[in-house]
Amino acid sequence: MKSQLRRYLLGLTAALWLSSAHAVPFVYDEAVDGDIYYATFDNFDVGTNVVSGSTFSGPSGVDSDNFHFLIREGTQLDAVTYSFWNVEGTGSGFGVSMSSSAPFYSLGDWSINVLTDPSPVTILEEVLPLGSGYHDFRPSNWFNTGPTASGGSWDYSVSFSVSAVPLPSTLVLMLGGLLGLVAVRRRR
Repeated sequence: MKSQLRRYLLGLTAALWLSSAHAVPFVYDEAVDGDIYYATFDNFDVGTNVVSGSTFSGPSGVDSDNFHFLIREGTQLDAVTYSFWNVEGTGSGFGVSMSSSAPFYSLGDWSINVLTDPSPVTILEEVLPLGSGYHDFRPSNWFNTGPTASGGSWDYSVSFSVSAVPLPSTLVLMLGGLLGLVAVRRRR
């Protein structure tokens, strides 16, 4: 009986270990992987997921690096950090807006002045943690102000910290243990 219980517990432990998240967090670099224009990223995982690129806005047009990303079931978004460098141009800054796709609702708009704010900037703190589902991130709207404002360009990196939601895995472990104890007890 003891060996059966040990095998059961060893099997349950192995199953839980194999089913837990062991994937590498997502990294997307626009310079290597291609333009981000309305991309959809379905592979954000537990850890720090990074999307980086460059953006501009001005008389020649706008490079809107808007993208959708998926926070998987059993995980949550805990923090978003926006870093920027190589800032060129004139104007007052740019805005970040974020919304949830299903059901659609705006999570808010945040203004960042890339000319004066220190980098990195932690954003979206008011709406975090954010649960599973598709979300939209729109990070490149340069605000031109004044007669000499010409727009601007900069390089950026957005870090999304994702963690596992502990309750579902704890519940599975507890139910598995209880079922194992019931099965061992019935055999006696």
